Amino acid sequence: MFAKRPKFIVHAGMFRPLFVIALAALATVVFAAVAVAGGRSQHPQVLPVRLVGAPELSSVGWDNEANGFTQYMFDRGKITAVTNLAAAGTITVLQGSAAHVWRTQSFTIPATATIRLNLAATTAASAAAANAPDSWKKVPFSRLKTGMSVRIVQTGPVGGSLQIVRVDATRADRDVPLPTSGG
Repeated sequence: MFAKRPKFIVHAGMFRPLFVIALAALATVVFAAVAVAGGRSQHPQVLPVRLVGAPELSSVGWDNEANGFTQYMFDRGKITAVTNLAAAGTITVLQGSAAHVWRTQSFTIPATATIRLNLAATTAASAAAANAPDSWKKVPFSRLKTGMSVRIVQTGPVGGSLQIVRVDATRADRDVPLPTSGG
């Protein structure tokens, strides 16, 4: 009349501890594989080996003359186009790091901006030596050519609009270094 009940009943809740144990074992294997791979000399392709050659840098510093903070923006890249206008000039710059293009941007260079050229900088020179004031020569805008490496310096009030104040250019086969505290 009464059906016999099985002595062992399987509940859905019984599989949860087994699932947690299996998940923990899988995580252990993954972490061990990452630890072993971390000991290799080859760097993962996802991250850069070192962060150099930044195409853009922005900072805020104290300006004694203005008695306040001033924002500085440095853009770097290769000139892809030059347009010489009457009152100003326009350059188009390809920005990136190594073979990775970040963006292409056009800059209208006002007539009041200083254009400096440094063709003597060597690849072995340090950034401080390449930024030394006596290694740069002030030139007219017309000396900027397609293919040159440039650094565009913009300044302005913090949170306000920036104005291009200087363009530093060098040969195509050399990057213009990021500025140092001296220049």
